Amino acid sequence: MSFQYVEEALKIVLVRLESLTYFCLRQYTPYNLKPKLDAIQSAAMGRLIDMLTIYTDDKQLIAELRKMKNKRDQIAHRSLLMTIEEVIDKESIHLNVLELEGIKDSTDVVLKKILIKWKDLDNLLNRITAEHL
Repeated sequence: MSFQYVEEALKIVLVRLESLTYFCLRQYTPYNLKPKLDAIQSAAMGRLIDMLTIYTDDKQLIAELRKMKNKRDQIAHRSLLMTIEEVIDKESIHLNVLELEGIKDSTDVVLKKILIKWKDLDNLLNRITAEHL
């Protein structure tokens, strides 16, 4: 589902944000980027969202990410608890599919916002890198 795409996009955006921090600070103070990058790569969705709050004041995006994470967690836990009767009940499956389609649509909206942020960061990093070459 789109949840994995959002999680990977968050990781990429955070890596770019850390790279931007590195480029801005490296001439003034040592800044070891590796521990930050390792932490980002191993972080779960909730931690990634917490990391992003350091770099953005977009409260709506953070709220949407948290809501999406909660929905993802509910889906994962609920699927583990489904009974045999629920699995074979067509009406129950139909309702679950409708719910999942709605969640996918809202997740796609969040992913698009993250991808815009990613593109903006790439442009900024490219500009800064070109200035320092």
